Amino acid sequence: MEKAECPECGKNFDTSDAMKQHRNDKHAKQEATVVVRKPKLTFGKVLTYGIILLVVVGIGYALIWALTAPSTGIGAPGSTHIHQDFKVYVSGNAIDFSLGKYQKPHLNAHVHLEGGDGDLIHVHATGVTMEFFLKSLGIKFEKDCLTMDTGDKYCNEGDKALKFYVNSKPSSEWEKYVLKDGDKILVSYGNESEDQITQQLSSVTDKAKRT
Repeated sequence: MEKAECPECGKNFDTSDAMKQHRNDKHAKQEATVVVRKPKLTFGKVLTYGIILLVVVGIGYALIWALTAPSTGIGAPGSTHIHQDFKVYVSGNAIDFSLGKYQKPHLNAHVHLEGGDGDLIHVHATGVTMEFFLKSLGIKFEKDCLTMDTGDKYCNEGDKALKFYVNSKPSSEWEKYVLKDGDKILVSYGNESEDQITQQLSSVTDKAKRT
């Protein structure tokens, strides 16, 4: 009598037809229900994907900066880290830059004030000018006019004038002056006497030298 053995389980049958029927009934269903297991997401893979994402984001930021930097002349954030002391006076009154609206959360990564300190400028990019810094605070700084973030505008008129001092000396660079490490800056609008200007210059702190 003809014998047939199932190649999957080794069971013997009297006929090949019976064996084929057995395979169709038993083993075909098992094959159809095979579960495809998804590969597990390991910590190593997560770390690798995270690094790749950071690299892609960094490259994208660098490309954006490369396209925009030539128009400003200012370097990428992190290209330097320097400090300057400064004061701004309007009609004899010092502007309080310790107010929250002037502090770091409201500014950009290139230059800012921080920690509630309204005397010390933190510069994190090369080529930052005094004009750029004040603009980051919402203040427009020009040769003849100072426009505050409130919209109040102070322009040269009569005996009132806008004055700009760098390290106790008058400067004519105005918007073009690039901040340097340890600078002491004074911007003053009004009709102050020389003695009053001297007092304002003396009020500029020396914090940059200690940072």
